[in-house]
Amino acid sequence: MKDTREVAVAAAEAAATQAVEQTSGVNQQLSARISELEERLNGQLTRQDEILDEALNALSRDASYDSVASNLRTAYEQGAISGQGLTVPAGPDLDSPRVTFVYQPTFYNDDGDGHAEHLKVTYVAEQRPNEIGTPVVEEFWHVDEDPTDVFQRLMEGMVRAGRGGDKNRLKIADAFTNLALALREAIAARRGDDSWQSGGSVIEFVSDGWILSENGVEAKGYGVVATPRQLTVPFSVADRQKWKLPERPEWAASDVWEKSMERGRRELPAFSSFPF
Repeated sequence: MKDTREVAVAAAEAAATQAVEQTSGVNQQLSARISELEERLNGQLTRQDEILDEALNALSRDASYDSVASNLRTAYEQGAISGQGLTVPAGPDLDSPRVTFVYQPTFYNDDGDGHAEHLKVTYVAEQRPNEIGTPVVEEFWHVDEDPTDVFQRLMEGMVRAGRGGDKNRLKIADAFTNLALALREAIAARRGDDSWQSGGSVIEFVSDGWILSENGVEAKGYGVVATPRQLTVPFSVADRQKWKLPERPEWAASDVWEKSMERGRRELPAFSSFPF
């Protein structure tokens, strides 16, 4: 008959063996689950990309409130565009009038003041000689409202503001075509996908292959060609006397370069780190 010590040792060894076997089984199951993680995650990301592509493709065909709001919301939440909106030419030419599509997320403070999610379309008025400031012409775009109604009100506002010439040149189809193109590139760059852009929040689509981002003026194939600081007039008189815009490189068409510098000077100083 085995003594108590032998029985205890045997029991301990059996328990240890069982524990090892159980641990081994758990480790094998865990290893199997971990090996599936990459595949599952990639599948989820692929589906997410497919949904995003579907939404962007829909915007190219459908300029409804839901389509535009969905894509602007995605771009805004990913930081692909800033809170000040995305400006695009509303016409086929470099000097076509420009409009800004602004996405405003739902916001209410503790007192209940604020607003629901909405869109706004703003006409970008160029300052005229001897003009103090520029007229503000903007329209809210409400849920289920037809885009033609929004643009009709916007164009009526342009006439009242003395910008009838721009009203006559404004093309709604070009505005939405350029919006879809700008959003696709901006989102792709932000997500680290194949894109010629830096990934900084896009402020304006200047022309095909040219944008304004928070990083500066960007040109396809050449990167950032002018930073916000280079486009910001220095504060001191001495520095202002020496300041000048970046020179146009030989590869850049003069009209596109001039328009990009003009628009950059107007929009990008707000993003400059230059101390005033």
